[in-house]
This record gives sequence, structure tokens and C-alpha cells, in this order.
Amino acid sequence: MPPASPDPRHGPAGRSAIDAVLEPLRAETDRVDRALADNQAFLEERRSRGVDAKTRALLTRAADSPDAPDSLRRVARRVAAGEITWDDVFAHRAGPGGAAFLDDAFRTAQQHFADADLPAVRVPDEALQVGVDPDEVSDDLVRIRVEAREAHDAIFRRAFEERP
Repeated sequence: MPPASPDPRHGPAGRSAIDAVLEPLRAETDRVDRALADNQAFLEERRSRGVDAKTRALLTRAADSPDAPDSLRRVARRVAAGEITWDDVFAHRAGPGGAAFLDDAFRTAQQHFADADLPAVRVPDEALQVGVDPDEVSDDLVRIRVEAREAHDAIFRRAFEERP
């Protein structure tokens, strides 16, 4: 197995080689950070407006589907009766029934996206030439994807939480 990094005896030249190889990864990490920040801002703005009429209609129609989960049907009946609003549900003010619906909805979304095939990221030849271990890079990419998904889910959940 090749060494994990260039020989430290190469001094600044070795460091420059590492920096040149890592620069595209750093640029991609910066892009992901910006995308997460943009996503958070979008969700915060969206949360401040509440559930729009089109989404309320879709939720109500979905509750009438024979495939609708019981949690959605129960919440939709309470909304129709005027006991709560969809805004209450997504702001976690609809009690245990609203929480059960949100848990079902998030679980379904996570299952849907967990099955998504993400293309493998090939380790650049330049990285291999300076001694980067492709297995370590692959493990790091898997870890980064998991962390990004967790960060996205946390942002998405916070967007619907009630503020103090």
C-alpha cells in the first residue's frame, strides 16, 4: 500500500503537492457549505411564510389517498375540523398526532433518499501519484456524505421547529 502522504523530507514541495491535490476537494467542500447555507436560508424564509395554499391542498388530497398513512389521515381530519392548522403541524404545535405525522414524513423522506444511488467519486491520478491512499479517500467521501445528509436533515427539521 502506498504511503498516506508524500515523504515529509520533501519539505515545502511535498506540502505543495498535497495542497494541489486537496484543492479540488476543498473547493467542493466550500461549495457544499454554501449550498447548505443557502438551503438553510431558503427553509427559514419558507418557514416564516407558513404553509402555502397549494401545499395545504396537496396535503389534504394526499390524506384522501387509500395509501395515506394513518398519521396523515388523523392530522388532516383535525385540520378539516378547524382544531389545528397545517402551520401548527409543521411548527410542532399539533400535539402527539402532529409529531407522529412528521416522524412518518421524515422517515419516508429519509428512506427515499437513502436508496438514491450517488455516483462514485474517482480518486484523481495526481493524488495517487503523490501517495494518497484511495481507500482512505473513499472512506472520507462516505463520511462526508453521511455528515452532509445529517447536516441537511438537521437544517430541514429546524426550519419547522417552533422558535422560542
